[in-house]
Amino acid sequence: MVNAIRIDHTCNLIVQTDKNISTITYQCSFNDVSYFSRTFKKIMLKSPKSFIGEHRKVGAKME
Repeated sequence: MVNAIRIDHTCNLIVQTDKNISTITYQCSFNDVSYFSRTFKKIMLKSPKSFIGEHRKVGAKME
């Protein structure tokens, strides 16, 4: 349940900011990018990279 809330927050940050995934991972209280990626995929049924490709605005600057 807590991870679902944190993943929801990461999704919002991915869509609303141009921060890179590592920065977002730590900002949402995940201490390990690998664990975050596995958890994200389990909850969202796609990788963070796929989600970014589908939802981030075209031309957004990556940090």
